[in-house]
Amino acid sequence: MPCFRFIAVAIMIEVMSLSPAMLSGQGKDRQPEAVPQGSAASSDSLAGRGALTVPDEDPFSWTLGIDAVSSYIWRGTRQGRGPHLQPYAECSAGPLTGGVWGTFDFNGYREADIYLAMDIPGGFNIGLQDYWMADLPFSDFTVESGSHAFEASLVYESEHVNLNVNYVFNEAGGAGSSGGDLYIESRFSFDYFTAFMGAGNGWHTDEGRFVVCSLGLETGWDIEVSDSFVIPVIAQMCYNPDSGRMFFTAGFSVSTGR
Repeated sequence: MPCFRFIAVAIMIEVMSLSPAMLSGQGKDRQPEAVPQGSAASSDSLAGRGALTVPDEDPFSWTLGIDAVSSYIWRGTRQGRGPHLQPYAECSAGPLTGGVWGTFDFNGYREADIYLAMDIPGGFNIGLQDYWMADLPFSDFTVESGSHAFEASLVYESEHVNLNVNYVFNEAGGAGSSGGDLYIESRFSFDYFTAFMGAGNGWHTDEGRFVVCSLGLETGWDIEVSDSFVIPVIAQMCYNPDSGRMFFTAGFSVSTGR
């Protein structure tokens, strides 16, 4: 934990050293299943992405950032051990968004995801994502020990409701996917918190059956460092009825872009 605190403080000092012209006070919640997170495609990171530049009319935009979380809880299951750092890079042009998102702890867990998503009329978004377990060979696509799981997603989002359906195509022994892994999640936003519930099968549950595996509450707020720089902070409580485990986690995000 002292190592995590040192790194978190170092990140904040580095970001605060940026010129005021590079910073804005805009924070936005990241849709975990639509992007890594990110929405976009899927990055189930806890922390929200806080853009540090004022948006303009240019249809092209980019973001570079990093989240720091006390633990990485993905669809009701803890990945790795202890704190995680989660860097990401994302570009958007019109309805298309693509990016790279990663997460690593200080105990050997490594993951790097590539995603592409497209907004379609009616508040929907479709996406593709490659989950790569980065401690395994990138070139291994075999059933027995493959390091990649490929997932398609369909997301509907309105002001207070988010519904997403995610489906993994392939079996990959190294990544842990069974092939045909399905996960469905609903999120309902209120004034001060968001409630969520998710159910899945395959690599999402202990025995592979389709059951509820993620129930919880999430809340967020902003820490105002200056008039032009705000750090989004988020806290989450998640219960997995399948494993009987409860998780509490928190994190913050810093980013820059245009």
